[in-house]
Amino acid sequence: MENIPISIAAKIAEYTVAPVGQWLCYSCHYSKNMENLKYQVERLQHSKERWQLSVDAALRNGEKIHSDVNKWLTDVYAITESATRMLREGEEKAEAKSSHATCLNLKQRHRLSREANKIARNIVKHLENGNFNTVSYPPAAQDHMVTTRVKNYVTLNSRTSVVNRIMEALGDANINKIGVWGMPGVGKSTLMKEIERRAKEEKLFYGVVLAAVTKSPELSRIRGEITVMLNRALHHQQTEIRRANLQQESSTKDTKLLVILDDIWKQLELEDIGIPSEGCKVVLTSRNRDVLVRDMGSQKNFKLMSLLEEEAWYLFEKMAGDSFNDPDVREVAIEDAELQLKRPPPVDVPEIVSPIYSCIELSYNNLADKELKSLFLLCAPVGQFNIYYQDLLRYGFGWGLFQRNIVTLEEARHRLDSLVSDLQDSCLLLESSNTSGQFYMHDVVRYVATIPDTFFQGMDKLNILDLTKMQLPLLPSSLLHLRNLQTLCLDQCVLGDISGIGELKNLLILSLLHSDISTLPREIRSLVHLRLLDLRNCSKLEMIPPNIISRLVKLEELYIGNNFVQWEAECHNDERKNASLAELKHLSNLTTLEIQIPDANNLPEDLIFEKLERYTICIGDVWHWIDSANQSSRTLKLKLKSNFQLKFWIKMLLKRTENLHLDELDGVKSVIPEIDEEGFQQLMHLQIQNNGEIKHILNLRTPVIAFPTLETLVLENMISLEEICHGKLCVTSFKNLRILKVKRCNKLRYVFSSSIARGLPLLQKLEVRSCNNMGAIVAKEEEDGDTILFHKLHTLVLKDLPKLVSFLSTKNSFTTDCGEIIMEGNQDIHMPLLHHQVAFPGLKKLTMKGLPKIKHVWSDYPKTVFRFQNLQEIYAVRCESLKSFFPTSVISNLEQLKILHIDDCGIEEIVIDEGGRDQAAARLVFPRVSELHLRNLRKLKWFYKGMHVSKWPMLKKIWIDRCKKVMIFASRVVNFQETVEARQFEMSIKQPFFLVDESTFPNLELLSLGFNQMAIWPSKFPDFPPCFLTRMPNLLEFEVSHCGWKEIFPYELLDPEVQVMTFPRLRQLVLESLPMLAHLWKEDTQPCPLFYNLEFLEVLHCNKLRILVPSTVSLRNLTDLSVSNCHGLINLVTSSTARTLLQLNKMTISKCKKITKIVAMEDGEANVAITFNKLTYLELDGLPNLTNFCSGASSFWFPSLERVIVRCCPEMKTFCQGILSTPKLKGVQATKYKDDSHWEHDLNTTTLRLWESNDDDTQWLLREMVENSKEDEGHP
Repeated sequence: MENIPISIAAKIAEYTVAPVGQWLCYSCHYSKNMENLKYQVERLQHSKERWQLSVDAALRNGEKIHSDVNKWLTDVYAITESATRMLREGEEKAEAKSSHATCLNLKQRHRLSREANKIARNIVKHLENGNFNTVSYPPAAQDHMVTTRVKNYVTLNSRTSVVNRIMEALGDANINKIGVWGMPGVGKSTLMKEIERRAKEEKLFYGVVLAAVTKSPELSRIRGEITVMLNRALHHQQTEIRRANLQQESSTKDTKLLVILDDIWKQLELEDIGIPSEGCKVVLTSRNRDVLVRDMGSQKNFKLMSLLEEEAWYLFEKMAGDSFNDPDVREVAIEDAELQLKRPPPVDVPEIVSPIYSCIELSYNNLADKELKSLFLLCAPVGQFNIYYQDLLRYGFGWGLFQRNIVTLEEARHRLDSLVSDLQDSCLLLESSNTSGQFYMHDVVRYVATIPDTFFQGMDKLNILDLTKMQLPLLPSSLLHLRNLQTLCLDQCVLGDISGIGELKNLLILSLLHSDISTLPREIRSLVHLRLLDLRNCSKLEMIPPNIISRLVKLEELYIGNNFVQWEAECHNDERKNASLAELKHLSNLTTLEIQIPDANNLPEDLIFEKLERYTICIGDVWHWIDSANQSSRTLKLKLKSNFQLKFWIKMLLKRTENLHLDELDGVKSVIPEIDEEGFQQLMHLQIQNNGEIKHILNLRTPVIAFPTLETLVLENMISLEEICHGKLCVTSFKNLRILKVKRCNKLRYVFSSSIARGLPLLQKLEVRSCNNMGAIVAKEEEDGDTILFHKLHTLVLKDLPKLVSFLSTKNSFTTDCGEIIMEGNQDIHMPLLHHQVAFPGLKKLTMKGLPKIKHVWSDYPKTVFRFQNLQEIYAVRCESLKSFFPTSVISNLEQLKILHIDDCGIEEIVIDEGGRDQAAARLVFPRVSELHLRNLRKLKWFYKGMHVSKWPMLKKIWIDRCKKVMIFASRVVNFQETVEARQFEMSIKQPFFLVDESTFPNLELLSLGFNQMAIWPSKFPDFPPCFLTRMPNLLEFEVSHCGWKEIFPYELLDPEVQVMTFPRLRQLVLESLPMLAHLWKEDTQPCPLFYNLEFLEVLHCNKLRILVPSTVSLRNLTDLSVSNCHGLINLVTSSTARTLLQLNKMTISKCKKITKIVAMEDGEANVAITFNKLTYLELDGLPNLTNFCSGASSFWFPSLERVIVRCCPEMKTFCQGILSTPKLKGVQATKYKDDSHWEHDLNTTTLRLWESNDDDTQWLLREMVENSKEDEGHP
């Protein structure tokens, strides 16, 4: 008997310790498993590439591929996609992790590690199965003859998808005419040859004929080709047959024939060219969709899009051959190909581009009327990347483009819709996939629609010309004859050859701002009268030929920032290929200069800018360019390897500089006096960064008026900085300082002394971050007892200062012992952060983050309370030693406070009584607080330790998360006697945060509760919230997560009269990780307008929930519904509720393993009709037991449905059994990628096809999802 307990204990250990150990093992080996997965994916890719090369070679030789090889390669794609998705998710989770989500991250690590390990093992097994002796076999002689691969045809994913869909349509007995359309040159003819080959290979037809129709079809030739093919199919011996006899024979013999007619331009009578009306299928191609649909009556149409960039390069490599594998050849080929393809004139590559231009020109000439042609020409110049509908409307109306009978904008808008549609159908205008109301032109098409050469004729007196956002492959010849032109703006233009610009001899202003130009033409040196040249933000500009700039001697303003950086050193021969900075010596009239010089070694010695008034000069390779409109008129940014590079002309500019940025400057220990002895009298903004030698900003032996006009001072990453000011400073120094930022200066022990602090009357923002030895912000000098007043300071930010104990501390406290700060006599140990000797009457925002030594924020000095009367925002994060936040004396004076945010601090109470208060309940009023954030306050016990009442009349948003030791709400004031008696018996009374009545939160709009004790005290309903929610009449958003509620709205607690107006304004409801939630409210609730205005409903990880809402609930304004990982759901809603979803726009149901129906019919209902008027998006993902959308034979109408995703629903063979209408739906996606779309005439048939095509990979993915969902059963 005594062995029995031992056996039981052993079994318990077996079933608990081992799984826990395995669980921790996955978490501990997370990095190892993820790295192993990356390695296995690389192995799989290399193996796949080797076998793919063999397969491609076999296909080129006309051989057939073994089925097991094909399946192996197909499986590789699925496995790789799954592994890539896993690795991407791991990277995203790593980036998004936060310091207060450790438990959640540990679980994620376990899941990701386990799945990575499983996928890696699957890859290893797949590699073992991938050892083939051969990949192909020679076909039979007849097969080889008819299935020879199309010459130069390259297999591409986008084209393979279209081919497969066309072949499926050819196998459909209900489809006789198929259309393929796309812009010229996109590959329609090549695709038809592949269709011809596939049709012969698969023996779908007795005969296949492909005939090119073209703009001027030769009907006799086409008729002859079709006749010959029919003769072969009918086994006739004749070479000519009459059309009537031909049709008679074909109808009697039931011949199956495929005819492919390529490049149709207009309506063509098929019988006229010998195509029988029965027993024949026709594939038609055209560049105009209207020709296929309206003229030819095609039943199924496919648009052939341009190649993706990756596919285009793959095709290029295949066509280039083996030489492209040479890295040197490859680099040159890529650069040259990109250059040639971007050159607009067709004469550059006539043998390739000219035919395409001719095709587009033919399409243009074939447009129906002048209106369409004019709109086409207008589209080209108005948008380089995007053409906006509104621009077309305004320009077209102003230009008088539309028909004369159109006199109002509304009429013009309707006409424009029709014209745009016609251009799209002709493939001359493409719709943007990003935003509605935008279009774009293919680059080749755009270059055809150029400005006519004669456009500027008769404008001889033109002085100013602005061609912003134009496509100008060549400047029109008539423009070059504008002899009086003085200003030419080619901003944001795509430019080709503009060398003709040298003919505009009288030009004074030339702007190429943001233009697409790589080389400045030499002819610009002829513009000797030029006064302004603007080359800013020409990101592709890489060459300015030598001696162009030096010839522009009258130039007054030169803008060449944020683009050209290829300056060459000055030399005395003709070896230079690019401009030199020495050329600036010749510009004696220069008043404005913007320039970027990454290499300080190219700086000339003797530059003189006598007239320079405005400049932005960046020297060094670390600076980000900022447009001059956003900074001071005299800006200098320097990174110099030594002070020897500090040229004389730079020192002269420094004296007048307003905005100075300094990076590395070796050999300099102080800014003043070493860089400027006079103290920077005109400097307004100073930033010093990444300097390892400067010890003092000012090192003064004699008093100097320094920085009298300085407004902004930023010191960042100065590892040797010990003091900002060393020595005596004149009282007027820093008198205009408004912003001071100090970051990562680890030797700095304080920012400034108390005497300097008093000389900062205009300081508005003070920010100190990441200074490891900072003990105080202001060091108080001996016997200095006067108050320091920061009258204008409105923002104070203190972050990551591990040794900070107070804003103000005595200088004598700053002695170091092995790098530690020692407080003299411990006098500063218990000082508050905001010392009573410092006043901030204008402070509006206070941020404290990462201050581990701060124990108190506010001083208890009586006069302190009047020094923060304008404070509006308080943020306290990661202040571990902070025990309380507000003294009661401060509360009454924070009348302007609007935002209170406390996160991850050690506080036990928010408000502390300084002592001496009687037993009467304290009244704590926050009259203007609108947002309250309390998060990760694990030690928090109460809001206020004594009896109290709090009022929040303006509070609109509450977030309370992970405050586990405190109750949130109370239904009445806690009785003081009860508390005393409980303490006498050592009982714990948890004092609630809020007493909830009708006046507590009259304006509350958002309530978010998570990881908290939600029970009300005192209450007889401890497991769920009672009616306190109904006391928030203006609540718009309610979010609750990670608690033990069993229901959300216990209606039996409410009076019938109260129910009528429950939650009148609630718009958003989010419920997450409520493991005990059985229902939102009980099924027997009487019909009521509970959620009439609810628009967004999201339910996650609620595993005991059986149905979302009872049938009595109406959701008539719901627009977005999302339900995920609710494994107890059997049905989503009843038919009664479904009929109220009149505004529903998006529905997403995922990973609910027990759900069988989305809509459940109620007892006694049969064949009802339900309409989802506004539903556009429906996603059903990971629902292993879902059989169809609704039980019974009800009818469903989806008039607006455009996108449907059905993924991992293995039991769903049909969408619904009744009548189904989806007029706008054109495809069903098996993934979330829009290009993975399937369509088989209707939604039911498509659902069946998807079910039939479920392969092993989908089943494997589904099993993984179901296994993972087991963990969600206990989701916290």
